Amino acid sequence: MKNSNDYDSVFKTMKLKAKRLFIPMINEIFARKYDMNEEVTILSSECSSLNMSADGTALEPHLLESDFRIRIREVTYLIEVQSYDDDTIQLRITEYAFLSAIDEAEYGSGWAHIKMPEIAIIYIKCGDNMPEYTKILLDFPGGTTVEYRAKNIFLKQFSREYIAKSRQYPYIPFYIARYEKDLSKGIILPQAEDDLIYFKKLILWDLNKGIIKQGEAMMLIGFVNDIIKHITDGNEIEERMVNIMGGVVLETLYEKAINEGLEQGLEQGLEQGINKGEELLLIKQVIFNKSKGRNALEMTEFLDERLEKIESICDAIGNDNSISAETVYEKIHNTN
Repeated sequence: MKNSNDYDSVFKTMKLKAKRLFIPMINEIFARKYDMNEEVTILSSECSSLNMSADGTALEPHLLESDFRIRIREVTYLIEVQSYDDDTIQLRITEYAFLSAIDEAEYGSGWAHIKMPEIAIIYIKCGDNMPEYTKILLDFPGGTTVEYRAKNIFLKQFSREYIAKSRQYPYIPFYIARYEKDLSKGIILPQAEDDLIYFKKLILWDLNKGIIKQGEAMMLIGFVNDIIKHITDGNEIEERMVNIMGGVVLETLYEKAINEGLEQGLEQGLEQGINKGEELLLIKQVIFNKSKGRNALEMTEFLDERLEKIESICDAIGNDNSISAETVYEKIHNTN
């Protein structure tokens, strides 16, 4: 298996490319009520406030190695992602928090206003008996002690239903990590495959309902596949697992199949259009898998469809694996 830093990399990339999807997560962790269309500002990891010479000349910026630092409505949120147990995380997040606060500080001659960010730690994997909060006690001269707390979030405690209901999109790519031990050994787990199908359907549903955008849906599925590849590391089940979420035909599936269905839906009714889009998606997956030599029974296992449905699509495809999904759809429904 690859280095666990890949988890951090996916999280950071998601932050940059799909920052809007973090709003429900912020709402849940910090008890906020931000709208999905709230303006989100990604803050730089380079903090230069601490690096000034005596004459005020800016020096090289100090690199803040935090995973996640954003601002919504003048409030800064600092979140660390942990893929392993680490007794030093409380020290590191304290350092990051102070660097972030000083970077945004207001100051003048003889005074400074330093506002600490809201902080949290997300544990993709961790041991048992972890506390609800990471507590940081700051002792000041004169006997004043301030408790600075970071809420600890444990992904293994979340059910897929909870993630779906509360729309915790950033957690979706990492859900499969709970099966890492077996998947890394090439062991096929029906529950893991069922979870992938569940989240794929959720993403498609939210896309069709306009809750998330097309690019966001494609990126989410791409991030899931990145984590799958990280865990399986090229073993015998990697292609099987990746194919559940879309595989190499991802862009075609979403940009053409869904859009074609939705465009027709404008003329024939939205629900009919969505249904056609979903069926075109399935047809293209079957065409792809059939071209790889898989039979209908094998496809039912990871496409989560009835054998009769897969067989009817295979019959319409025949021996022509270059046939278009639209043509197969017309054959099945006799729309010519």
